[in-house]
Order: sequence, then structure tokens, then C-alpha cells
Amino acid sequence: MNVTETPATVDKYILCLDTDKYAGNFERDATAYSTGIIGECEVGDDQAELFKVAGIPQDIVDELEEKIIAVPDKHGCSRPCEIQPTPGWVNDGMGTQYKQSLDTEPTPEQIDTWRKLERESKQDALDRAIHNKWSQDTIADYTKALAAVGTDAPHWYLAYNSVGIFLDEPLSDAALKVVISRAKEYFTREGITLEGVRLVTEFSYTKSERIEWESLVS
Repeated sequence: MNVTETPATVDKYILCLDTDKYAGNFERDATAYSTGIIGECEVGDDQAELFKVAGIPQDIVDELEEKIIAVPDKHGCSRPCEIQPTPGWVNDGMGTQYKQSLDTEPTPEQIDTWRKLERESKQDALDRAIHNKWSQDTIADYTKALAAVGTDAPHWYLAYNSVGIFLDEPLSDAALKVVISRAKEYFTREGITLEGVRLVTEFSYTKSERIEWESLVS
């Protein structure tokens, strides 16, 4: 069996708007305000209405509607955007984010912040177990976990501060200017900083296999 790999084909493009805040709180509203496009969930409909009355040239509107694609999320709901990991940012697993690389050692201040939040989280869990009269074994486990706080340090995870807009092909400079300008308007209004813009290309790799079929049917 001879196997020949064909050149990589593009699956989709992702226009990433990098910010300084967790994008899960606003990615659909920001996309709707910037492009006028919403997903099946209809989140951002009010922001999309603002886009419609903003006087955007019709050719730009047409281009955005043509090039922005809907991609099903993990629940099967098709959406034009999704949060993306942001280069140069990390998350400590407790919701605190820092502008640094994943291989940076945590500072004493970062460790203190993480332990404080971990202690609060473990205390809340223990209080809930006691209040709900869970089993003594469960309460003992939560008590042990609370007592262990102060011995560990945070581990860094990817921080998802980027709004990723799905495209089937890159936008023209004119359309890109409109999207970025409106995104910056939205972010500024919400107290969010637009730190950068990236175009990510996702590839699909296809493979063609030649089967020696004649020997199978002779």
C-alpha cells in the first residue's frame, strides 16, 4: 500500500483580538458589535443591532457575512467566535491572570495570592459540606484539604483573553479596519484593553492511500 500525503489544506482562519481580560465574559458581545454577526444562541443580538445602524458600507457588511463562518461549540451550538489562548498571559487556576510566560517561576506575591484564594475556596467547600450534613468521611477530606493549604504553589495554565472570530478566508484591509475599530470601541467602553490582533490559520491534513485492489479481486 503506497501512501501519499497531499499538501495541507486550510480548515479555517481565526481572527484573534487579544485583550487583558478573560474573554469568556464578552467574546460574543464583542464579535456582534464588531461584525454584526451572532450565533444560534443569539447572545449579542443587542450589540449586532448597534452594528446595523452604524452606517457601515454595504460592501463591508456583505464581506463579513460571506467570510465569517459558524462553528459548533462543545454543546452543538453554532457560533461565529470562541475564546482563544493568549500568548504572553497565564492563569493560576484560581482565576487570577498574569502577563508573563508559562515557564516563569511564581513570585512570592503570586504564591500568596494563590494560597489566599485556595484557602477561601477550600473553606467554602468545607462550610458547604458541614451545612449540608454530608458524610463524616467527606467532611474529613475537606478538612484535610483545607489544612494542606500553604504548602503548594500555583501552576500556570493558558489564559483565554482573546476573542477568536472564525473565517473561511482572511478579511480585506477595509473590512479588517472596520472590525478592529469597532472592537476597540467596544473594549474601551467596557474597560478592556485591546493589546493586539493576530490571524491564526488552522490546517486540515488529508491523506490519499492507493490500494492494490486488483490482487484482492483476482
